[in-house]
Amino acid sequence: MKLLLLFVFAAAATTVYCDLKDVDKTLAKIDFEAVRASGRLLENMFNCLIDGVRCTPDAKELRKFLPEILETCCAECTEKLYGETKRMVDFLHKYKPEYGKRALDKFDPDGTLVGKCDAAFQAKGINLSGFRM
Repeated sequence: MKLLLLFVFAAAATTVYCDLKDVDKTLAKIDFEAVRASGRLLENMFNCLIDGVRCTPDAKELRKFLPEILETCCAECTEKLYGETKRMVDFLHKYKPEYGKRALDKFDPDGTLVGKCDAAFQAKGINLSGFRM
């Protein structure tokens, strides 16, 4: 759920400065293929990133990076982070669009984030605006 959950399941309630280079270390600990393959793991990751509940240590660590990623439109993100985000967004579009919509409704209710970051995301093949439909 890596970055889509980072992008789509967007910002944490409190803003914490994080070095985005550490995100790759966090991502390496999480088996996102397993998350996508298991409804239970996906739901748990989503609930952690959205509401901060029932977080595993790795998901909790991932959650703390969300504010900076969203504020900067992921300007400092690595290709690895973009790649995982694209895989997760594509997966959510196909199988769980309600997760993307709920995340955007909560963290970007007026569309400011998607509007501000759309070009940067689209350049990497990430389409968040599709969750608004």
